[in-house]
Amino acid sequence: MPAEAPRICGDTALLDGPKAPPPGAIVVRAGDDSASLGRSWQLRAGRTYWFAPGTHLLGPGQYSQVQPKPGDTFIGAPGAVIDGQHKNNSAFDGQAPGVTIEYLTIENFATPNGQNAVNHDNAAGWTVRFNTVKGIWAPGHVKGPDYPGGAALGMGDDDLYEYNCLTGNGEYGLNASGSSTLFAYNEVSYNGRADFPDQYGCGCSGGIKYWATENPTVEGNYIHDNYNVGLWFDTDNTGALVTGNVISANWAEGIIYEISYNADITSNVFVANGWGNGSSYAGGFPYGDGIYVNGSAGLYGIPGSDFEGHLDIHANTFDDNWDGVIVYQNPDRLCGTNANSSTGYCTLDDPAVFDPKSCGAWAATSRPSRRPDYFDACQWKANNVAVTANRFQFDPHRIDRARPQLLGEHPSRCYGGANALDTEDAPPRGNRYWCGFNGMFAAAGTAAPLRGYVVANAMMGKRDPSGERPDHNDWRDNTYCGPWVFQAYVQGASPVSTNLYPRGVRTTLTLQGWQSIWRQDAGSRQLAGGC
Repeated sequence: MPAEAPRICGDTALLDGPKAPPPGAIVVRAGDDSASLGRSWQLRAGRTYWFAPGTHLLGPGQYSQVQPKPGDTFIGAPGAVIDGQHKNNSAFDGQAPGVTIEYLTIENFATPNGQNAVNHDNAAGWTVRFNTVKGIWAPGHVKGPDYPGGAALGMGDDDLYEYNCLTGNGEYGLNASGSSTLFAYNEVSYNGRADFPDQYGCGCSGGIKYWATENPTVEGNYIHDNYNVGLWFDTDNTGALVTGNVISANWAEGIIYEISYNADITSNVFVANGWGNGSSYAGGFPYGDGIYVNGSAGLYGIPGSDFEGHLDIHANTFDDNWDGVIVYQNPDRLCGTNANSSTGYCTLDDPAVFDPKSCGAWAATSRPSRRPDYFDACQWKANNVAVTANRFQFDPHRIDRARPQLLGEHPSRCYGGANALDTEDAPPRGNRYWCGFNGMFAAAGTAAPLRGYVVANAMMGKRDPSGERPDHNDWRDNTYCGPWVFQAYVQGASPVSTNLYPRGVRTTLTLQGWQSIWRQDAGSRQLAGGC
């Protein structure tokens, strides 16, 4: 465990609530609470409920749950447990605002995929702190899209969640929506087993998922040993501040920032992420990154967004992750096309003009600089991304010698030898599993209007013959320790011939090639040993 990581789980001094009920509180005795809490009409607004020590049950039904009234507070005494018996779908439901939940252990709820055990309906203004939420899945059921293995917590507008232990849940520790939320000083671990190893490709498991949120803050958390991505911003999030977190030993990437906008990812520590999916997949793509930026940008003109026009990855520390930072764009993933897995969602460029219907009708025949600009505004672009002043440490021998970290994980296939640039051969002769890479690149587009290398040229600051303007992505002042290599421009084999480089150009490179050919990482340096 990194020294900076906040260990919340098991800290009784932090998680134990008051031994006596607060003045005026309604005492909820251990046992079957369905008569006093399971029926929403028996709760009153603005009341405090103190759960006595022992196990509390909400009744036998699938929909037996607590439905708070506005301003209600629920506090647990030391040893107070709400047990879902692997029968109840959720613990706390409804849209009542201003609810507080503290000092409870909430466990064994049979919450379906895509749903949440606590704050099931993403209500606003909730405060959830000093709780342990665990075991949100129902062992013994068939895995799949309807497998009952949901998230510990849901999240809505202005919610504050801090000092919680979220561990061993089927889908996520946190499944977040809403605006202006704060998730701080929590421990999120061993989540995502219900859909591991994401065999259906739904991308719906791991530590934390944010979806279409505005200005969330993720600060000071310890996010570790989750069975997919540690922290995943997926689809039209904007204005995220991610700072001071320790993100370690997750099966897949530490952070994914996917088809989203405007973020400040700063002063985090990433340790040993991605060893699982890095060792599971080979060919054409660096998996297991500390941070993976997928089709995301700094964008001006999103009303109310923090960090407008900037997507900054700054002053972070990366130690022995499978790969470092990857910035990528899929040219085929346009709003309104079948290649967009976020069905029904569009970019945030100008929602009054650009939506799935208009982009689906006009994007394929669009050209740069026409008005309306369907060419640019229907893309989730990798633009205005800055990767600066980070420290990257990589020792492939430490990864190669280590035991698998999580159940079901392959033994390490990391290679960092003399042929680290050879991604066509497997270890011990080559680096087919892409261990020790940073980079910025695109796939070759297969459909209009971005067929070929339009996106790749723009990402690397080149003007495409189509007239597409260069993007503004900047790597600089980073420190690389160990045998790091880089992938630039185009995904896959090197060298590659394109419309701008018909005689071929190297895309799998050392730092010197990354700097000299692609003019990235000015002011950066590489040290042979440790930092």
